[in-house]
Amino acid sequence: MAVLRYYFAVTEWHPSDLLELDRATRGTLTQNQSHLLGAAPERLYLPRAKGGRGIKGAALTFELEAVSAALYLSTVDDVQVRAAVRCMEWVVEEHLLPTTMSKGRDILEHYGISACVLDSGYQDPDGRPIVRVQKAVKAELVRAQQEELLTQVKAKIHHGMYPRQLAGDGIDQKASVRWLMDGKVPARVEAMVFEAQDNATRTRAREGRIYKTREDQLCRACHEREETVVHILAGCVFHLFRGIKTRHDRALYVLVREILLGLGVPLPATYRYPWGQAEARTFGTGSVTVVVDTVIQTRGRVMEYRPDVVVYQHAAKRIEIFEVACAYEPCLLEREIEKRRKYLPLATDLARQFEGYRTRVTPVVMGDLGTVGRLRTHLAEAGVFWQDQADRVVCGIQREVLCGSVDVLTKHLLL
Repeated sequence: MAVLRYYFAVTEWHPSDLLELDRATRGTLTQNQSHLLGAAPERLYLPRAKGGRGIKGAALTFELEAVSAALYLSTVDDVQVRAAVRCMEWVVEEHLLPTTMSKGRDILEHYGISACVLDSGYQDPDGRPIVRVQKAVKAELVRAQQEELLTQVKAKIHHGMYPRQLAGDGIDQKASVRWLMDGKVPARVEAMVFEAQDNATRTRAREGRIYKTREDQLCRACHEREETVVHILAGCVFHLFRGIKTRHDRALYVLVREILLGLGVPLPATYRYPWGQAEARTFGTGSVTVVVDTVIQTRGRVMEYRPDVVVYQHAAKRIEIFEVACAYEPCLLEREIEKRRKYLPLATDLARQFEGYRTRVTPVVMGDLGTVGRLRTHLAEAGVFWQDQADRVVCGIQREVLCGSVDVLTKHLLL
């Protein structure tokens, strides 16, 4: 694309040629398992900070280069260059083709951006230099292109389901797409996650509803419910004690590692995932004790007494209970409330047993496809991690959950 940018402003390109270039790019990505056919093509060209893949599309790059050329030609002072431009435009107009200035003006008007900056002798009302005005116009054009792509995706019934969920209440959009920038996720995993987010995974339910090629839509593993991505990742009994538990344990390992790092407790060299039954589950020094996946003895009768992590900070007189869970994206808030209620009696009994200690239950809930609710806020308030460490914890857990979800989907589709 970097090579083609030099030719976009000086040669005539038909829209079909640009679409063909984008189609060829998607074909190459599909051959290398970096993009799957059912996923939304528009999300390829969205920036990663907005939930896309950050690829430069030919059509969008052509529009940006055409506007950039028009902005340059409208302010150039060189006499020879202006004479050459007038000669070129006269030849183009004689052949009834759009000129560079007219193409730039049409593109700006298409996105609702004022094209008066292309007028000869334009003066900014705020007195800004013309160079800053041109940069602002190009930045506004890029934002308008991204907004149009996002609107097109949200308008689709299946492809727009995940972008609409990200725009919902209680969803941390910035943290939900952090794995695209800092997660270092393999391309194959990234492609399958996007396919699942776009509701395009070739499950039996999709084959029956969309492609009309199957009558039996029950899950091929448990044969109990309709086979959807939600059922495979959250409700299939076949994967519950296999891939789903493995995914939970991988996320728990990241959480424990970061807790020990935040509290300054050395991580034993033998502590690796997956841990065995004989693995040590208690770590700490004199002032800090971290208990992992162990039965907590209390004086009262508690129904739930084995949380994932319990942190005793004796110097600060605090007890923090962490519970890791994965949930379907629209149910993140409900799952957080469920985990708090589940271990509230244990926190109450610990507060009675350790007089003067403050107890708190922190639910570590992550969406099956990487969506983050209020997790970042909960971790920042836990008093265990140092400043800005919560972002790294979220990204690490997110990566393990996504890789685990892709493993479950891959094994299920091969059954």
